[in-house]
Amino acid sequence: MKQIEIKMTIKELISIRSQINMNPAYQRDYVAADNKPWQRELIQSLMKGDTILPALYVRVNNKFRALKGFDPNNITEDEKQMIIQQIIEMVDGQQRSLTIYDFHTDVFSLGDMTLPHVDEYGDAITVDLKNPVASDMRDDFQENIFYSNFLNKKITLIACLGDDGEIQKEFVKLNNLNGMKDQEKRNALDVTIAEWVRNTARLSPHKLFQRSIENKGIYLPFSFLRMNQDEVLAKVFALVAGVGMKNGIGKLSLDKLYNKTDYVRNTVQMEKMKIKVTNILDKIYEMVEDKTHYKLLTGACFLNLCMVVDCLLKDKNVKVTDWSKVTEWFFGTHHMLCDIKNPYNTDKMSGPDLTIFGRKLKFSDKESLLIRLTELQRSGMYTNDGVTLVDPKRVITDNEFVGVWFTHNKKCADCGEDVKLHEAVKGHIIAHSKGVKRGGVTTIENTVPLHKVCNKPVVENQSLSTAA
Repeated sequence: MKQIEIKMTIKELISIRSQINMNPAYQRDYVAADNKPWQRELIQSLMKGDTILPALYVRVNNKFRALKGFDPNNITEDEKQMIIQQIIEMVDGQQRSLTIYDFHTDVFSLGDMTLPHVDEYGDAITVDLKNPVASDMRDDFQENIFYSNFLNKKITLIACLGDDGEIQKEFVKLNNLNGMKDQEKRNALDVTIAEWVRNTARLSPHKLFQRSIENKGIYLPFSFLRMNQDEVLAKVFALVAGVGMKNGIGKLSLDKLYNKTDYVRNTVQMEKMKIKVTNILDKIYEMVEDKTHYKLLTGACFLNLCMVVDCLLKDKNVKVTDWSKVTEWFFGTHHMLCDIKNPYNTDKMSGPDLTIFGRKLKFSDKESLLIRLTELQRSGMYTNDGVTLVDPKRVITDNEFVGVWFTHNKKCADCGEDVKLHEAVKGHIIAHSKGVKRGGVTTIENTVPLHKVCNKPVVENQSLSTAA
């Protein structure tokens, strides 16, 4: 990728603000706007001459092929001006550049500071500035000298000519040691899933991801800074794609997802996933639009709700007759489960008050996800007033049984001893807490793992009934 270093003034940078995309899709938001002390310190340091502004990396128009023929060691003034007119995007330096521009346009004041000055008699004096905005300094004869010096300060620009992939790789390279979050790195990839996630969560957001001026979600009450909403959507995508139940939705799992062949380009599988995830987002928006349960809808709660809605939408043995009743069941049950001590917890190091949902808070592995989903299934996901089972004798899936096994801490529900998953009774002969002959149904709420030898007939009220 061709790169050329040029020098220009802050005044020249301000003059081309309208032609530069300061917030390309792969970048984080303008977070410096929420940190006025940092912004004031930057401008004050530039005013004093204490700071050399790090080089700003910019992208020039790909059609500007003349750049390839320029000698980077011998750029003429005419060539420099040609490059400046072709700058279209800020690759690295958004926070600094927008801070300078905002100060210039009176978005924030400078703060109190003292500057050294040589008066007309050649005497060294100091000038006290009392929290001026830029326009105040321009209107004041003495202060205008300082402001003019600020505008004429030289800064370095690195002009880059490259395609989308090259530019985004350069951005990651420049920021890799600069505290980039994992999702910010993923969003900088030139792949279809990254484009869809950042568009759906942030750039042209789905109505569920609308945000307030405080950078919190209007319907999702958590911070939308540093691409948090993008990461949440990436986790939803992983859950719906089945990656979560296989590998969890931690960093490594999401990194692999963004490099999975099915989702790197506009494949048939990618198009299907877009539709599936969008349908889930649409349904959840309907469930939370009135904001009745707004305070309960944390990031973890939202992901749990996504798992529930995904299961109910794709399970052919289930028919949802009233989503409003499903909504009331979910939030009531979720709140209850968050408060219940985990009866299967035997890890003393975790503390005595570890709850069922507190057992694995970060969704980092499949065990965490299966435990959460299974507890919701066992607590009425298929039997609440908004749901009807098309087949009341449905046999739980192998995946659902794995969740049951995890929630019982991998122990037999009869003898309490450890039972290996492949040795546990499951499928159509699975042991039931209430046997079929006593009205039990083959649902997750009515299923427990047993050793084969523990799956024995049960005598109750002088009558023989079987456990399965």
